Amino acid sequence: SVVVGHVIYFLRAHEPGQTGYIFTIYVDAAHRRAGIAAKLLAHAIAWLEAQGASTVTAHTHVDNQPFLRLATRHAFHVTERIESPWPHLALVRPISGRTP
Repeated sequence: SVVVGHVIYFLRAHEPGQTGYIFTIYVDAAHRRAGIAAKLLAHAIAWLEAQGASTVTAHTHVDNQPFLRLATRHAFHVTERIESPWPHLALVRPISGRTP
């Protein structure tokens, strides 16, 4: 087997409603456009949901169009633009049937 990508995610249980957080997602350039990132993200969301998360959040650079397209397909929406320490967007995705 060969590792061609990864996703790092965690649960912030100390926050109200438990927030899942996507820290990073990466797929090797030679293996992109094959649905791997979508599968990794879906796996992370499913695990966070199983742990009781009511929302999933992520941050990305304002110019990261590949991630923004992927996140939009997985029901994330931009909630905030943050300029410091670098221009990035905060995104959030509610977990079906749960309130934050």
